[in-house]
Amino acid sequence: LHAILSKSRILFSKDEAIAGWHKNLDYVGERDRETQLMNVGSGVFGILAKAEKWFHVKRDFNYSFLYIMLVVEELARIETIMHGEVPRRKAIYQAIAHNPNFFNAVFTELLHKKKDEETVRQALERIDEYLEDRVFTLFQPLFDFLTEAGGTRTATELSEHFGKRQSWVIGAC
Repeated sequence: LHAILSKSRILFSKDEAIAGWHKNLDYVGERDRETQLMNVGSGVFGILAKAEKWFHVKRDFNYSFLYIMLVVEELARIETIMHGEVPRRKAIYQAIAHNPNFFNAVFTELLHKKKDEETVRQALERIDEYLEDRVFTLFQPLFDFLTEAGGTRTATELSEHFGKRQSWVIGAC
């Protein structure tokens, strides 16, 4: 919804507050940024698990590739959010502008390569590195809370602490 609204324009309004609100739609506040990163970050690991299952267990490299493309779509949203932008429908192009080496390797170039074991393995390894390098950014509020709380906490404590933002907590853990 944010991406759709950020592309909109006001046709008529007598309320100056609406114009001010609308002017700031391309801006993502720090709390919203953290929440979006946590939501996307927690979801990407489930899709990645599917890509790895089809690679390691089923040995179906084409189907693993399909899930890799779904993962890359989510990683593009992460990259875009990390750069303070609102992800658009085709966030992959925003992400390529920010991180061309990674996204060209796991998207553009991968599309044109044969989906054999080595090609798919390399893509999965790059994705793992990408996520490993960003895990603290993706889940910073969770790590901050656990540090302040002095260690391990129950799912109930996490849900109570994060309130409405808690939908990602169980997935992240």
